[in-house]
Amino acid sequence: MRVFFNTEIPESLNGFVCLKFLEKPSIKDILPEREPQLYIERAVLGNIDNRKAVAALTLVTPDMCTGHFDWFPIAPLAILAQCAGQAGAILVNLVSKNKPQIPLGVHVKDTKIIGDKNNVHSRKVFAVPGDNVLFIAFYKGGKFNFHKVTVEIYVKGSNIGKLEEIEYVLVDKEYLIKNLKGIDLS
Repeated sequence: MRVFFNTEIPESLNGFVCLKFLEKPSIKDILPEREPQLYIERAVLGNIDNRKAVAALTLVTPDMCTGHFDWFPIAPLAILAQCAGQAGAILVNLVSKNKPQIPLGVHVKDTKIIGDKNNVHSRKVFAVPGDNVLFIAFYKGGKFNFHKVTVEIYVKGSNIGKLEEIEYVLVDKEYLIKNLKGIDLS
């Protein structure tokens, strides 16, 4: 098994060709989220089978799993989906020519948690504190300010989930700041 970002990846991703590395400061330039909601630590833009892709890494921390569940803490699907959305947003930003814009996820066609169908209690189904979770975002295409991405989720080299066709719309960053800053949501 090949290792990427100190994380095992499946053989199916061996063809990944790295084009650009991103550390946290560069990721902060792309994504509007900040700690503790900014989960992606590192990302790499690349190609796999002639498709643009981003490999992004998150370390599952105990804080991510608080209350889910006390007797067996696991990363909630909502947080894994948010990480997947961030990986997709990084990809859309790097692929699009319209900068400085923020990719906002507006729709997900399907969400699947994948596990061993013969043993749903398998450790391979869960992301627990201390796990490095790898998100592979594949660019599906786009027109104008609308883009589609599919994201696969891996723990210890096993695919544990997938978000199919996340749709993003690119919104001007300055417009968002000007029109949403200080808005009363009550």
